[in-house]
Amino acid sequence: MKKLAQNLTLSISAVFLTLVVLEIVVRLLSPYPFTTSHYPAGIGGHNKFIHSTPFHFDPELGYVPRANWNHYAHPSFGYSPLTIYKDRTRSNLEYVKSPDFNQPHFDPRTAILAVGDSFTQGVEVGNTDTWPALLEREIGIRVINGGVSGYSTLQAILRGERLIKQLHIRRLIISLIPEDINRSEYSFRYGAAAPYMKESGQGFKLATDHIRKLKK
Repeated sequence: MKKLAQNLTLSISAVFLTLVVLEIVVRLLSPYPFTTSHYPAGIGGHNKFIHSTPFHFDPELGYVPRANWNHYAHPSFGYSPLTIYKDRTRSNLEYVKSPDFNQPHFDPRTAILAVGDSFTQGVEVGNTDTWPALLEREIGIRVINGGVSGYSTLQAILRGERLIKQLHIRRLIISLIPEDINRSEYSFRYGAAAPYMKESGQGFKLATDHIRKLKK
């Protein structure tokens, strides 16, 4: 009986120690602070986008990338750098050169703004391997990455209009895949609110009231 108790204690201790080690490994690889007590992954069934990029609520677009954010080996981006500037666009540089996350200087008369979904933002690749970053190196003209994971074509266009005014850029590329067009029909997707077009007396109009109600 004593031997059985010893073996049981040993087994429980081994399992506990294994779980502790695994927890430490997960926290080290996680893009969230090591001491986080509640992982957003715990609500993954309600909002899948939280796994890829840190987001903030936006009353018009539903959500936008969190500003001033950097991770040198993000698991959703090929364990490569993911950097979001103060203006909420993604960096094309491997490392952050500005401690205050300001967008590096560019000429708005020649620069190009790219908007779209995760394909534009560059999920699964690092800052320097997104297509806006590759295009920038190829043509020698600044290309600013305004892509956001999960965005519909409608969200991308609205974000493009916003960033054009904010950054005073004259050139815009809207990237899309067929799924992005379908996404424009939904007010909620995977638990995240989004703008959509609804019928009115004069045709269609932009609907965002359902998003604004979530502000509180």
